[in-house]
Amino acid sequence: MSTKIKNISILGSTGSIGTQSLEVINSHPDQLRLVAMAAGGAHKELMLEQAIKYQPSLIAVDDVQAAQWLRDQLREHYASAHSAQKPKMTVLDGKKVKEQFGVDLETEVKMIGE
Repeated sequence: MSTKIKNISILGSTGSIGTQSLEVINSHPDQLRLVAMAAGGAHKELMLEQAIKYQPSLIAVDDVQAAQWLRDQLREHYASAHSAQKPKMTVLDGKKVKEQFGVDLETEVKMIGE
């Protein structure tokens, strides 16, 4: 029996609820897929690790400088990686990203943490 994969969005991906939600996704890759994640930007190194591991199509970061750092690091990572396929990830920045976050994404579940 084929199970439809559920698309997941996480607001607060670097907080405790967010990281626990990612552990659940990691435990069920045949059922769950991260399509979008958002965080404030204080833990940008963790966001980078999450982006590389889960490859969501949308990443939203409140802190503009952290968002630019993340864009630069992802560009550098995939330029140096010996991968034929670079995942399509968009990094949004600014205070309004949470208002717009997930509006254009078809997600079955949105996890919201702080």
